[in-house]
Amino acid sequence: MIGLAGTTTALLFIAIFSIVLDGSAALPYVVLSLTVLFLAFMQGCVGPVTWLVIAEIFPQRLRGLGSGISVFFLWILNFMIGFAFPILLSSAGLSFTFFIFVALGVLAIGFVYKFMPETKGRTLEELEEHFRSRHVKDTPEKSVIEV
Repeated sequence: MIGLAGTTTALLFIAIFSIVLDGSAALPYVVLSLTVLFLAFMQGCVGPVTWLVIAEIFPQRLRGLGSGISVFFLWILNFMIGFAFPILLSSAGLSFTFFIFVALGVLAIGFVYKFMPETKGRTLEELEEHFRSRHVKDTPEKSVIEV
């Protein structure tokens, strides 16, 4: 959560300062500094946790397939962002482009808060059981059959 909050805040500051400092000689330095801050949070928190979650979240029998599919979509989304960024930048401008990424960051924070389980101090078997028990509770047909 700290990493996502840090990256989203850095993007928000880039969007705000690109409006406030428009035409100023200080704008490139501010944007560069905030980009370095974004990268620090991304590479220090969000990136490593992403790979850790991919390794821990799938049950043992599906871990290889699940990890492969996750990494495939991770790289597809990286490609899409890299492809769309210059197009957005030229058509929508610097501030609006970064406001879009801020909105995506806020959605990511909400997703992590609501759906990501805490894995610290838990074994892979405990995580698998957590997801199994959660699925059984949420499925009404299962509870009817078990009664």
